[in-house]
Amino acid sequence: MRKLITFAVIMSCAVLAAPTLSHASYTKTKHPIVLVHGVTGFNTIGGLINYFHNVPWNLERSGARVYSASVSFVNSSEQRGQQLANYINGLGHSKVNIMAHSQGAPTSRVTASLIPHKVASVTSINGVNKGSKVADVARGIIPPGSYVEGGAGAIANALGDLVNALSGSNNPQDGIAALETLTTPGTTQLNNALGWKG
Repeated sequence: MRKLITFAVIMSCAVLAAPTLSHASYTKTKHPIVLVHGVTGFNTIGGLINYFHNVPWNLERSGARVYSASVSFVNSSEQRGQQLANYINGLGHSKVNIMAHSQGAPTSRVTASLIPHKVASVTSINGVNKGSKVADVARGIIPPGSYVEGGAGAIANALGDLVNALSGSNNPQDGIAALETLTTPGTTQLNNALGWKG
């Protein structure tokens, strides 16, 4: 009888632990995950504030290897894509899975075109894949070559430099290039150049 009770207790513990054990490798992937922030984003501020909040932690606790890339706060998708390619090349992995938010999506497509042998997948999370209506409106309000454009660009660049200082990054900033690349015509031009039909 004692053996039967011991067996029942062991089986009960195993059944109760099964859901926890089955999730231990729930997010494990063959290749590491690289998270890519959007426009006006950052990887971390002072090691305390993460752009992706607790997403990296939740992915890692369930088995994934996660990196948060640092690319320009404001810049063109082409420039950010080159920065991301440099970052991925520096990680030392044969391939990575990219999960990208907002402008991180076109940034990642540029990266995939530059180093296709290093990119296993690109996942777009609310990506600017066909242009941004907000960027279209802003471009309509801010005439090219105007004092307003110069001032807006200077403010965006200064904010980017502040984020660089707070995050320990040294990414170049170009607020006007970010605006241009995020407009519908700018995104369409980029998509055509990359051969992306989306």
